[in-house]
Amino acid sequence: MSDPGAPRRQRFPLNLAQTASTPRRLVRAPHEKERPAAEAATGPAAPPPLVLRPVPVAQPVSLRPAPASRRQEKPAAAARAAPAPRPPAVASDGLGHTVARARLVERLRADGCRDEAVLRAFAAVPRHAFVDPGLIAQAYEDTALPIGLGQTISKPSVVARMIELLRARPGGPALGRVLEIGTGCGYQAAVLALVARHVYTVERLRGLFDR
Repeated sequence: MSDPGAPRRQRFPLNLAQTASTPRRLVRAPHEKERPAAEAATGPAAPPPLVLRPVPVAQPVSLRPAPASRRQEKPAAAARAAPAPRPPAVASDGLGHTVARARLVERLRADGCRDEAVLRAFAAVPRHAFVDPGLIAQAYEDTALPIGLGQTISKPSVVARMIELLRARPGGPALGRVLEIGTGCGYQAAVLALVARHVYTVERLRGLFDR
């Protein structure tokens, strides 16, 4: 039981008159310390200067190799750098091309070409090497084929007729220097090179010249 002689504690709520007349006392928390009088008069002390210290950098971590079951071993021969494979030569001449070219020569002879030097040149030059890969099957037909930039490779019969007329000039069949205007794919220049001593050919389209 409480002591009857002890002063009775005031219970809340207090009215405003009692609050104003009640003396107040500053109570500090247990963790707070008494500030010096000089600091209390001048304000809080300045914080200590900031000191930068180097942060150690972690060493790189080596990765563990994958298990042998998940790692594919390459043979030593494959690990060595091998030269790049050569692309297949477009001008490779197989039996089919040889037969097709022989048939073209017979067709030219049947159409009226009588110059054997011209016919031998057509039998030697692989026309399929001067057309796009998608048109190789039509290379030895007597037809014009597109070569890009709006240009075509002339019909074999037209090429044979032009060279035959050139060799039938009054000066004789022997050709010294020949100037060709419009190289195109270069097929006619290649045929001319087998019946003339020197061939000069000019192409105005840079794309065809580069090809």
